[in-house]
Amino acid sequence: MYLRAWLDPAEKANRQHVLWVYKPGLQPKRKGTKAVAAESGFYLSEIPGAENATEPEIAKIETIAAAHLRKLRSGDINLTAQERAEFATFMGITKFRTKFARELMNSTAIQVLRQGFDKVLREGRLPEIVASLEKEQGQPFELPIKDIETVARKVADGTTPLVQASKGWSIRSAFERGDALGDVLGQLSWGLLEAPDGEAFITSDNPIHMADPPAMDAGPTNFRYSSALQFVFPISPRFLLMGDLVNRRDGKAQLSADRVAY
Repeated sequence: MYLRAWLDPAEKANRQHVLWVYKPGLQPKRKGTKAVAAESGFYLSEIPGAENATEPEIAKIETIAAAHLRKLRSGDINLTAQERAEFATFMGITKFRTKFARELMNSTAIQVLRQGFDKVLREGRLPEIVASLEKEQGQPFELPIKDIETVARKVADGTTPLVQASKGWSIRSAFERGDALGDVLGQLSWGLLEAPDGEAFITSDNPIHMADPPAMDAGPTNFRYSSALQFVFPISPRFLLMGDLVNRRDGKAQLSADRVAY
């Protein structure tokens, strides 16, 4: 749905759906849509009963958002409250559907886990936690507390390698975080920016770019979106959607050629 706006018009006239893919240091390559932004098994969950549940849900979200995307691509920023909320949800989930987002979520989960172990050790709560777990399971652990502490320290300081390998967790987290992000994006003021004739916006495999320095500085355990949040989302070669809290209302503007290039 999304990438159709970037199909080569000359190829499209010949009934060929072709995108031109750019990579740093390499010549542009001509590729079909199925060879771009797709990975076999990306949404295949290991959770019994939910192995193939993701794709139909994504299809529903995209179907709802498609009409709103067409409206924006026509140059109309005047979405109804419901249209706006639905498109904000689409953007939020799209942001967390990328490979980059999944890798970031997985690495962040490990970072938070290590920080949790470190905090427990610093506060001296490990014996209390071990005693509670032993009581819960009705028998003591085979390892003595000193060895358990050694294991915990290796987790905390990064000595022990950790991998978040559950696709089911990653998929569920992407939907949960994407839905929450959609609520946040829906509260921003949106601007529809138009490229002048002869210029065009391009897109990428991570199309929704967000900037929020205060939130990033807070780190993963204290992360909260701040009033400095901004996003940009190229929705077609002609239009780019942006959002922030600087402007008080939605609007539309035409950019100069140098701003499009920037």
